[in-house]
Parts: sequence; C-alpha cells; structure tokens
Amino acid sequence: MTDQRQEPLTHDEPAPPPQRGKRIRNRAVVVLAGVLAATLVWVVAVPILGADVSVPKQYGSDEKVDLALAAVIFASLLAGLAGWASLAVLEKITQRRGALIWTVVASIVFLVTLPWQLPGFSTTNQLTLALLHVAVAAVLIPALPRAGRLG
Repeated sequence: MTDQRQEPLTHDEPAPPPQRGKRIRNRAVVVLAGVLAATLVWVVAVPILGADVSVPKQYGSDEKVDLALAAVIFASLLAGLAGWASLAVLEKITQRRGALIWTVVASIVFLVTLPWQLPGFSTTNQLTLALLHVAVAAVLIPALPRAGRLG
C-alpha cells in the first residue's frame, strides 16, 4: 500500500493557479467593480453635488462637451478590459513577472492620463475628472493581478 499523504506547500512554492473559469469570473468582477466605482463618483459629483463636468471635444481642444454617464461607463469598461487583456498577454509571455510589469505599466498609464492641466476648465471639473481616474485605477491596479491568483 502506498502512502498518499501530500506534502504541505512551503513558502517557496507558489500556490497552484485557480481554475480558468474562476480566474475569468474574478477578473470580470474586478472590471465591473472599476465601472461601478467610476459610476458612483459621477453620480455623487453630477446629480447629487451639481458639478458641471465637461471634457474637451477633441484632444487638445478648448471646446467642451458635457460628460455623460454613458461615456463614464464606456471609458471605465474599456480601461478595465484593456487592462485585463494586457495583463493576460504579459502573464502568458513572461509567466512569473507579468503581474509586476503590468502593475508598473498600469501605474504609469494612470499618471500620464490624469487631467493635469486643462486650460479653460474649472477646478471642480478637473478634480471630478481626476477622481474618476483615481476611482478606476484604485480598483483595477491592485485587484486585477490579485484576482488571477484567487481561487
């Protein structure tokens, strides 16, 4: 008769990855949480506090258009899906360091896309746009890599 006891995992060995379906579900939940975070910021800022939030009509333009909730949902969903896809590619090609590389790149993208200076836009407008960025990044950057490891 053979001994079928399994050795306990040591701290040197990585935990086995979760099943593919659980990983997909976990990451989808994170993307939706990012959308929800941005939606909550918009709902508090625009309908509740009455902030007039607008964005440039085109990149570099002084012309403004109101920021609709649909645009917030679309942009945050697109950011989440793009982050998920890029993380999956990095994990596939680098295996061990994919999450670390992705976190650094995602943090840089977050900082670069913040609305640092928008000439002709109010401080409230710029602050609301920055909070929208922060809300999505605060969910996606720490949680997307972690969601792939949770079972």
